[in-house]
Amino acid sequence: MNFPFLTRPPRDSLEKALLQLFNIQALQETGKISDIGLQIAKLPLTPPLGRVLLAAAEQGQNCLLDVIDIISSLSVENIFLNTNSEEKKEEAEKARRDLYRREGDHLTMLMTVQGYAAENTDRKAWAERHLVSHRAMQSVMVNQPTSKLNSR
Repeated sequence: MNFPFLTRPPRDSLEKALLQLFNIQALQETGKISDIGLQIAKLPLTPPLGRVLLAAAEQGQNCLLDVIDIISSLSVENIFLNTNSEEKKEEAEKARRDLYRREGDHLTMLMTVQGYAAENTDRKAWAERHLVSHRAMQSVMVNQPTSKLNSR
């Protein structure tokens, strides 16, 4: 690889990065950037998240909008307030019970973003009730496309 790095990364780091790009179809077998790679490069996301976004777009608008919610929540500070004590952990479990999804953290984040967005009266109070970071959720909402904000 003849890229003019300021400081060349270790060879194994380069190999891992190239393998990751190949695995998400951003590189062709020849090592040249693929059409998917060109699309990913235009996005302000890490390559894996960019690939997820492109795959979601292929599934239709509803899937794409849900993935935007998830990526937005991954792109900010932790949306859930930290609970260090056992008492706080129990309180958080109760407060977030309706947000949790057995299918995993990403769907829990999706439910949290959707619940916050659906709150029409007092989002700050909603966040406090669910032990969710109001500041982080405001950042998530800023990351939403204008068309999505108008549809909520």
